Amino acid sequence: MIRRMARLSLIFAPVLAVAFSTSVSRALPSRLVVEDEAKLTFTATVFAEPCKIEGGTPVKLTLPLARQSQMQQANSRSPAQAFTLNLFDCPLGMSKVKMAIQGSPHADDAKVFANMLSGDKAAKNVGIRIWSGADPSNEAARWYNGVVRTFDMGTQQRVKVDLNADMFTSKGNATAGDVQTRVTVTMTYE
Repeated sequence: MIRRMARLSLIFAPVLAVAFSTSVSRALPSRLVVEDEAKLTFTATVFAEPCKIEGGTPVKLTLPLARQSQMQQANSRSPAQAFTLNLFDCPLGMSKVKMAIQGSPHADDAKVFANMLSGDKAAKNVGIRIWSGADPSNEAARWYNGVVRTFDMGTQQRVKVDLNADMFTSKGNATAGDVQTRVTVTMTYE
């Protein structure tokens, strides 16, 4: 989901008494002419066009296969898959994009996204981990539910975010099966 917004609030405080009293004073007796001010507040929203996302949305990523035997120890992981979120044609006048990450955290590790599949074909005790940079153990580089990252657009009105993902088990004993998760990145432009 892409959320783009720029808020514009307009406050008008016109004095209506002068116009009212001049146009109506001849028709009404003087005791009915009332001079008063009315303050009106108008609120409106102006939406900016969002940046375009290379490849469009949704972004689907298939991770490399992992052997069940590789996922038996605590803190085991599958081979990682690199991917990039490329935003381009960002509107002029915008300098930053905030990316807020939302997804279901894994019950064993809140910094891992839960396997959304269930039943006999779903792997157990394993989720999906996402991070930027080379080291997935760097907590500052991890992307998990509730994280917000801010990126500068630069003079080219582009943002390139290099990420990695893997299957991860914090307690081990992963069972064979499929793993799938859904992560939403909400983008707000400044």
